[in-house]
Amino acid sequence: MIFHWAGNLTVDGTETIVNTTTLSIEDNIIEVNRNVSANSGFRLPRFSLNNQYGSLDRLKMIFKTKRLPIRNLTFTDSVTNKQEIKISFQSSMNLEKINCYINQGVDLIKNITKQKVKLKLKGLKPGQRHRLNCTIMINGSIYWFGKMVKRVN
Repeated sequence: MIFHWAGNLTVDGTETIVNTTTLSIEDNIIEVNRNVSANSGFRLPRFSLNNQYGSLDRLKMIFKTKRLPIRNLTFTDSVTNKQEIKISFQSSMNLEKINCYINQGVDLIKNITKQKVKLKLKGLKPGQRHRLNCTIMINGSIYWFGKMVKRVN
């Protein structure tokens, strides 16, 4: 079945679901959280695409990356006033070979079991954004979890 709509379309509600194999959007501007406060809680994962990391092969790999299915995430905010925090999460996937990294010279202490990842981040710098990334390859697919953490004060 093909549905064609000419003109503007506005959908109001609390949830809109699009269940499709391929979603094609021809517009070059897509607004997310338009007219919503900055604390809405939605964050779109971002990958660096610059001269160092912007090769076509890397871009193709990024588009094939899958979301790591996690549950019981203990640090759900992105802002802290502490120089040390603990983050843990669980997954139905075997996590024993997961790799986690953080930038800005923060110490990352890892305790990883088959179903749970426990991380301690030490040395968060005031006023800086830190990026935590965890990746794992399973059956040729790359799964990714990322979290931005900013220390205030």
